[in-house]
Amino acid sequence: MLDISGKKTHRSVGGRLTVLIILMIAATGAVMMIVGYSMFRNAVSRHYIDLSETLGGIAAKFVDADSLDTYLETGKADSRYMDTLQELLTIRKEGRVLDLYVFRPTSEGFLYVYDTRPIFAGQIGGFDYYDPNHPDFSAQVQKGGAVDPFIGRTVFGWLITVCTPLYGSDGTFKGYVGVDYPMDIVETERMNYLRNLGLIVLLVTILFAAAYLKILHKTIVEPINKIAAAADSFLVDHKDGESSIRNITINTRDELQSLAESLKSMERKTEEYITSLNLITLKSETDPLTKILNREAFQRQVSVHLLGRIDENQMDAFLMIDVDFFKIVNDKYGHTAGDEVLVAFSNTLKKAMRSSDLLGRQGGDEFVVFCKSVGSLFVAERKAKLIREELKKVVPRGGDKHVTASIGISIAPRNGTQFEELYAAADKALYTAKENGRDGYAVY
Repeated sequence: MLDISGKKTHRSVGGRLTVLIILMIAATGAVMMIVGYSMFRNAVSRHYIDLSETLGGIAAKFVDADSLDTYLETGKADSRYMDTLQELLTIRKEGRVLDLYVFRPTSEGFLYVYDTRPIFAGQIGGFDYYDPNHPDFSAQVQKGGAVDPFIGRTVFGWLITVCTPLYGSDGTFKGYVGVDYPMDIVETERMNYLRNLGLIVLLVTILFAAAYLKILHKTIVEPINKIAAAADSFLVDHKDGESSIRNITINTRDELQSLAESLKSMERKTEEYITSLNLITLKSETDPLTKILNREAFQRQVSVHLLGRIDENQMDAFLMIDVDFFKIVNDKYGHTAGDEVLVAFSNTLKKAMRSSDLLGRQGGDEFVVFCKSVGSLFVAERKAKLIREELKKVVPRGGDKHVTASIGISIAPRNGTQFEELYAAADKALYTAKENGRDGYAVY
């Protein structure tokens, strides 16, 4: 075989690969089993999490969230309560879950409104303390809103727990529907799969080893030589200036030398192209003054997120922000000072944003913010208040008063599930905020 410079190599990679493949075959079965079992393990857990979310969603349809306050205050069960409990017992039985319950989180534990466990069925006000071994889960529950599924050991054994939030007719958080699945069901399915996987992997490994050793030279060595020749030809035909391939020094003196030399050069070129492409993309999506997303990029990213929404209970917030009396700033202190205010304004907004939030400039003194998964309207309003507080730090050069802003808020999916709908709703809310005297916010 020839290397890059046209000289013959004296060693064959085929012999080395033969030895390596024989050693690797022994480990292939184990690796395949580990990977397969890991994938199936996650798939089974995900299946029961999805099933729990589905059952929780079904149960939530039967629970009147607005009635939870009354039941907890009076501690009395009426006919509607018993009808709802019967529906929950049916769902628990049909879904083969360990427990199905409705509770409200407190600072110390779970306060039950409905509990389908036989010894507690029909009782209101039962209480369980948070498990001290799982403080993160307890902290999430206390905050209200969406909660990550929990898998782990509790005082009731190994469980998969999924909590579905309940919201009242006014949009406020009222409690959760909790679904517990016992892990012994999951582990039984996993072990059955592992046994079957072991038999399949053993057979496949034996067949693979026999076939691979037979066709090693035809499928490995010869293709390597062809790939190296094609890569070298590509560089020669598409070079701009002198090719750097002549300066590479790799002296393995086998087929891999040819492949490595050619691929390194191709990789270098590819990285240059990718870097250039990233710079072009960044410039096309960024507002040149404030260095945040421009109108088109912001709309595109928000639309992509809205299109991919799968949780109907997920709440997103759209904030439209205008600098109050910005024309006066321009007229009084000059356009340079006005630009400085816009830059400082955008930097202030960045500080108030989470890493998942989107920030863009629509043009002029109009900015937009999209907050994903805010959980509740309260969080969106708190974000607006935080922005107003941060703006007190922005003072025009030569001025003595900080700038203020008016903010309009719309909520997805309540006000729409498309960019144009949320934009229009936020714009109307912004108009209301301005009509109310500016330096404030309004919710559509």
